Amino acid sequence: MRDAPAGTPHVYTIAPDLDFTRTLADNLLNGNLPVPGGCPPDELCLVNWTVLVPTRRAARTLMMAFVDTSAHNTRLLPRIRPLGDVDDDELAAETVLGGLPELDSPLAIAPLQRQFLLARLILAWAEENGDSTLAQTVKSSTGQALDLADSLAKLIDGFDNDEVDLNAIEVLFGADLPEHKYEVLKFLDVVRVEYPRALADSGLSGAMARRSALIRAQADVMSAAPPRGPIIAAGSTGSIKATADLLNRICHLPLGA
Repeated sequence: MRDAPAGTPHVYTIAPDLDFTRTLADNLLNGNLPVPGGCPPDELCLVNWTVLVPTRRAARTLMMAFVDTSAHNTRLLPRIRPLGDVDDDELAAETVLGGLPELDSPLAIAPLQRQFLLARLILAWAEENGDSTLAQTVKSSTGQALDLADSLAKLIDGFDNDEVDLNAIEVLFGADLPEHKYEVLKFLDVVRVEYPRALADSGLSGAMARRSALIRAQADVMSAAPPRGPIIAAGSTGSIKATADLLNRICHLPLGA
């Protein structure tokens, strides 16, 4: 582990030629996290520690690393939670950070439900814009609508992860575009106008928007009432804005890294 300079947030790196998960487990057990040179936790102490990793798969891998490292010693494991695969159950009242405030954000729409909703909106758009080439292509096959719905879902997720309002698409209307690209831009009204309206009518929210709201709520709880034990976030790049904010708060905690 490379220590951060004195007076800076607790941020550390693991050399790329080392086994990341095993090195992380070793440094947790030998006392080098959250601050290098600390006392190694005893067999019963780790249960008060929290380790946040990017995905559920990473959580399982880290758990096995702890089991392998502790093969000859019976010990309780830390609470290992995924950052990237957050859902309501993992951030409910009994979560590792001591509960969440009531969220204003509605529950998230299911992926398949969203795909069919978008496909329905795309088909409705095609009926209203029958003269365009894109509309004719969509009406030629329901599969085309489903494929387009999948692409639009990824576009929506990108906007939500960056916390950019879908109305930002409207700025592009002022650009000098060729006719076929302007046609595509008008098609994006499906996600700019129709999709948010349909979501609101159903009382649901986008999955990524809901996740960001949950992560930010988690960060607010942590700042208001820091966990009693150390909290370590490892392996996340902070590519999602809400996650980056959570990581920033964690590394400034006395027992965070």
